[in-house]
Amino acid sequence: MNDPKRPLAGRTGGATLDHVLLAVVVVYAFLDLLPRFFLGDSIAYLSTDYDLRHWTPPDRSWMFGALVNFLVRRTHGYADYVLLQCGLLAAMLLTLRRMLWTEGRWPVLAVAVGGLLVAADPLIEIYVRFVMTDFLATAGFFLGLCAVVALLSSNRRPVLYAALAVPALVVAVLMRSSYALMIEATLLLGFLLMRPKLSRRQLVALACVLAAAPAGIGLQLAANRVVFKTTFPGETFLMKESGVFLAGVFAPALEPQDFAKVGAPVSQAEFDRLNLKNRPLRNAQIWATVPGFEHQLLKDKLHHPEDYSAVVDHASKALVVNAFKRDPLGVIGVYLQNAAEYFMPSMWRSYAQSEMGLDRDLPDSFVGMSNAATTLKLPANVTRLRSPLIKMYLAVCGYYPVQLILGLAAAAVLLIRERKSACSVLLACAAVITLAMAPLYSVYVIPRYVLMTVLANAVLIPLATASLGRGLFRRRSPAAASV
Repeated sequence: MNDPKRPLAGRTGGATLDHVLLAVVVVYAFLDLLPRFFLGDSIAYLSTDYDLRHWTPPDRSWMFGALVNFLVRRTHGYADYVLLQCGLLAAMLLTLRRMLWTEGRWPVLAVAVGGLLVAADPLIEIYVRFVMTDFLATAGFFLGLCAVVALLSSNRRPVLYAALAVPALVVAVLMRSSYALMIEATLLLGFLLMRPKLSRRQLVALACVLAAAPAGIGLQLAANRVVFKTTFPGETFLMKESGVFLAGVFAPALEPQDFAKVGAPVSQAEFDRLNLKNRPLRNAQIWATVPGFEHQLLKDKLHHPEDYSAVVDHASKALVVNAFKRDPLGVIGVYLQNAAEYFMPSMWRSYAQSEMGLDRDLPDSFVGMSNAATTLKLPANVTRLRSPLIKMYLAVCGYYPVQLILGLAAAAVLLIRERKSACSVLLACAAVITLAMAPLYSVYVIPRYVLMTVLANAVLIPLATASLGRGLFRRRSPAAASV
């Protein structure tokens, strides 16, 4: 006899849903098996020598670069990389279905809709194909959270679930170091919301999981110290140019006195030529190598023209710190403007093609290097090919702000109504925190920065709908009974 408390009765329903979710992944795989490249980052990753003997990028996850370079060269193509990430997405979907099933509080329709929304989301599916760290980092974050959900939901085997969560979260941090703060904030907020119901064993296991992100950071610092001991002798760093990027993001908040305090005084005429208030120019402030832009000006003023200068990077961070001390509301205002752009459909549409790398050909040097290692030769204009998946994303990208708004509302509903559900609490925390942190890194709307938010929202929205529907039914049922 089936347990009436379980939303999915018996094993058959769950197996059927698993088959449907896997079928969606397979269908999407046939829609687009082409690799996708974000020009700059993807090329840097694929140019990383997997034996680390030659060029290794200090401003990106060289661990991912070595891994994907090794895979592409050994399999002589990109199809295996894409298929492996499709398999990882399938594993995430099966874990999600089992996690919701095990909680025993969600109706079959909510579970099915949540899984299908994740499986069929064009943004998620596109990043399965990108030679970028974003999907792998998000997968590590998500699977780590699933293990923590199991840890918080039951006092049985918490050490086992902690042992599963830690490596997944460490991988997420090694792929994208910015995930470290997001992971810690998500786990701490989830702990504060669920602390009263946790046993001592669960608390100890959760403390071990909380050490995962710092461990990932420590591992990255130690590895960088070894790998770059010749290139940057004596330096300990997490990611080169992080300060430069931060200064570019908050460039509109900077004033001449901030430059003077970091030892790079500028005249009013020089400051005016920088045009820092022009928000669309912020990306150029970071990457342009000609006079008249922020990064190059700091190089010139500080007499450190070399790339990846620690002096320039530290000065860039100090610029933002000085600006915040001088005018905290000005810096917060830039952050809020960045955040507001994620809720503007026009911003998603404006940057869709450039962010997907659809508007430029691959460099000839990269095409030659890639084709020398692969059986199937890629033309330089492969980036411009519009597969059904790409066309689908371009058609719907303007609606993601609606999903973000609905996701915030769903997170609020679940945090208020479903505090006993570890799945609801942790996914809601992850969605809100990753969305809140995206403006810290954004010089324009960058969808991959909110990939975890989009994934979590796809689950939260049907769960919140089910929760509200359940509450409405309970309020009406006494009247129905009296009739």
